[in-house]
Amino acid sequence: LIVATEDTLSDQKLRLRAAGAVEDHLGFFTVERNDGDAVAFKITADLAELERAAVEFKADLLIIDPLSSVVEGDLNKTDVMRSAIDPLSALARKLHVAVLVVHHFNKGSGNASRKMTGSEAIRDIARSVIHFAHDKESDERVLTFDKGNYSTYEGRSFNFELESAPAIDDAGNQMIDEEGNLETVPVARLIGETDNSVERIINSLPQGQEGEERNEAQAFLIDYLTDAGGEAQAGDVLKAGRAAGFDDKQLKNARSRSKNPRIRPRKVGVPQGYWVWSLEDEGLTTSRRTH
Repeated sequence: LIVATEDTLSDQKLRLRAAGAVEDHLGFFTVERNDGDAVAFKITADLAELERAAVEFKADLLIIDPLSSVVEGDLNKTDVMRSAIDPLSALARKLHVAVLVVHHFNKGSGNASRKMTGSEAIRDIARSVIHFAHDKESDERVLTFDKGNYSTYEGRSFNFELESAPAIDDAGNQMIDEEGNLETVPVARLIGETDNSVERIINSLPQGQEGEERNEAQAFLIDYLTDAGGEAQAGDVLKAGRAAGFDDKQLKNARSRSKNPRIRPRKVGVPQGYWVWSLEDEGLTTSRRTH
């Protein structure tokens, strides 16, 4: 059962359909006045209506997107956030359902765990917290398991990408825009584990502030990996980088922002294993390497 205030119902259906959702298992909750017009859902005022809908639909999962749109008051105040989160938590226990809320970071850098508005109240109650970030320079998308009471994934990060999928309407037909082009919608695809993290992305300085250091670190990484045959254990690369005068943060930021070529991390062996960094050629020529 989905409560989504920022996207239209048709957009939600298109994306869920493209992701392979079983439409008979989807419900969309809105609050209506006596005259039939929809009004904004608020947890403190409309929780009883949501509970009735969840029971009627026999929901196993409630999705609220975003949390900020259904909370009344100053989200930075713990008591305001708790007035919304506590009833949701109680509803989850009462109905034996999972509750997933989408929430946004505050602007600026800082500790990722503390960057959600009302983060203290949310992290206290939530059993799992997953962060998402997009590095616009490298186009890398990362999710980090910030908290996981019921899993072993806490602290681990994974790359994902957005692929284009056909937009299919309610009748099962491929949608076409006014110019005759096939319409598409984005679908997320998990790539694999990464040594990057959401916190590293949100705390990375813009190119103009660290450009020269980053370019030097990237040049070092490309030369080292090229000389190593295209890939090497991350620990060996970092050790060599420290000997060359770089610190681990400079090297990891340079790795995540390298575009041509990309430097991809991958984990060898589970669950412990080790990290390997490898060059992914995107038109690199030997003229880049100079000695």
